[in-house]
Amino acid sequence: KQFLELSDILKNNYRIHLLDFSGHGEHQSVNRFSIPDFSKDLRSYIDSHQIVDPYIFGYSMGGYVALHLEYMQPGSVRKIITLGTKFSWDPETSTKEAGYLNPEKIEEKIPVYANYLRSLHGENWSGVVQNTAQMMIEMGEAPPLDSEKLEKVEIPVVIGWGSLDKMVSKEESEQASKALINGKFNLLENVQHPIDRIDVQELERYILTHI
Repeated sequence: KQFLELSDILKNNYRIHLLDFSGHGEHQSVNRFSIPDFSKDLRSYIDSHQIVDPYIFGYSMGGYVALHLEYMQPGSVRKIITLGTKFSWDPETSTKEAGYLNPEKIEEKIPVYANYLRSLHGENWSGVVQNTAQMMIEMGEAPPLDSEKLEKVEIPVVIGWGSLDKMVSKEESEQASKALINGKFNLLENVQHPIDRIDVQELERYILTHI
């Protein structure tokens, strides 16, 4: 649902696929989230739809998942374009980020955001939040990707970072782009982390510039 407006713009020139990971959107809830499991979701989607050499735009966790898949199964993807993907995970960072993901506090203090999450995931939104928080903790303890693994990703990758992103740093984004054999860093001025606050035309320009 987060990409429907963008999809409508891009579909005139490209065949667009929109993927919900396990436990997200209208998918049946699951007990646990993990990057390896989401990578399997992506690979399964590619195989089941017989997609050859796809370009992937991965926002936030989506970019991380796409890179993890390409690391695990080279040749799965033709090119990856990320935006707002966090690469720096350690226990302190994970605990801090997971602390923001408390369904009760979100419902109490940010009801508008709770309703937005409900519109995406239905009444399972609180489970999505809790599972994401737990996944962040686990990523801090054992990051699925690091510089050594990124060095093994050979396809072209664009690492996008918005100058107003408060979750992801410019430094970690640049470091990730440098670790990649064929990586490129791209700065998007005045772009925040939440995708619902990014102008869809800005996203269109960013993606089309790098395809």
